[in-house]
This record gives sequence, C-alpha cells and structure tokens, in this order.
Amino acid sequence: MRAIGAAALYICGGCRADDGTQDTRRNGCFFAARSDSAVAQGDPRALLREIYRRSTGDRETDHAISNVLYRAARAFAFVRSQIPAFRFLPPGEAGGGDGLACDAIEMQPGTKGLVAVGLDLLNSNSTQESSRLAFEVIVGHEFAHIYQARHGYVERLAPSNSTVRLLELHADYLAGWFMSKKGDVLVTGLEPVVDALFSRGEYAFNDPSHHGTKADRFTAALQGFLQGGWTDQIDGAAVNGISYLNKLLD
Repeated sequence: MRAIGAAALYICGGCRADDGTQDTRRNGCFFAARSDSAVAQGDPRALLREIYRRSTGDRETDHAISNVLYRAARAFAFVRSQIPAFRFLPPGEAGGGDGLACDAIEMQPGTKGLVAVGLDLLNSNSTQESSRLAFEVIVGHEFAHIYQARHGYVERLAPSNSTVRLLELHADYLAGWFMSKKGDVLVTGLEPVVDALFSRGEYAFNDPSHHGTKADRFTAALQGFLQGGWTDQIDGAAVNGISYLNKLLD
C-alpha cells in the first residue's frame, strides 16, 4: 500500500463513494449529488481528486454498492457526520492494491475521511457474485482502517518503529467480522474470494509497509468471519481481533 500523508492510513486499492445519510430502503443513496468541498490549499491529496469517480456507470450497481456502504457505516458505528466519503478509482489507478482509507481529509461537507475502492474488483474475470464479495471484503477492510484511526489502534498496532503488519491483520480480521454480519455468506463461498484477494501477500518482513503473508491475511480474515457470532458490536470485534493477534504472536 501507499501512505497518503503522515496522518493517513494506507492504500490497498481504489474506490470511491460518497457521504449519504438517507436509508437506501427509502430510495436514498450513499452517492451524494453535490460536488466535493475544497481540500486545503497545498494538500498533495488534492491532486487525487481528479481521478476519483462517483459512479460505476451503472445505476443498479451503484444502488447495490450504496447498500453495502450504508451497512458498513452501521457496522462500524459511524455517526452521521463522521461517515467517510466514498469514491471509486478507475481501473489501473489502484496503485498496486485494492482500496484506500484516510481519516485526515474532508472530501465534502458532512463527511469525515475518505474510503476508496478500485473498480478493478468489480470488473474482474470472476463471477459477479465473487466480484461483489471481494468488493465488500475490501470495503470492510478500509472502513476498519477508519475505525482504527479513530480509536487509537494505529498508535497501538503500528508504532513508528514497526511495520504495519499487525494493523493490517487487525483490519483483515474486522473485514471478516463485517462479512459475517451480512448473514447470507457461507465460509465455503468466502474462502476462495479471500484467497484470491490475498494472493499478493508479500514477504518483505522488515519493510515498514509489510502487510503480512498471504497465509497471515487469509487466516485473519477467516477467523474474523468465523468468530463473528461472538459479538454484534464493532468495539467488541476490535477487542476480539486484538486477542487473535496476541495468540498469533505467542
């Protein structure tokens, strides 16, 4: 992943969606119609605004993704004014990953932070169901990064003298937990999706951006899913994720 600024989280790919506060069951949409607010002058992240997209180009797909984003906002307990804006990155713009999360940016009024996920995930050669599940896993992972930033987990899991491995594995665990809350996903359907997503697991153990091996990430996400029934609250899931990491380190 790439870091975006000192206070940023990490890029794993591209995505963009928007604020949105209406319930999609009442025909609302997470994709807002109004334009982005001005980003602070001199902020290098302002350059990224030009490549963000608000839509997949398909109304039905946008509506389905909007539902996913509302579900993520509820699962991670983000209050109305603290929901991150969401955008898509066009194919080929994900920077070697699948998503982006940054809590230290305002993309539009009434939002805090930014989550972005790449359209490549939806345009893959996988089945439509697999592509959608992969997209949701990355949404869960990036929303988890926003949650981590707001609850002290970045400082706890990725101090300046370490890699981001534990932070990433914690986010993977929470992504699995998020998928368990969907209610209609079986582990047999999720396993190949997670396996494909983390096929790029790397082994640069001493690199500050080391995310973990494929086995590390696959197992963390699956454990989050399998332990999802332990709690319906994100705070409890985050604590369970720490317990999982502690056992991993033993």
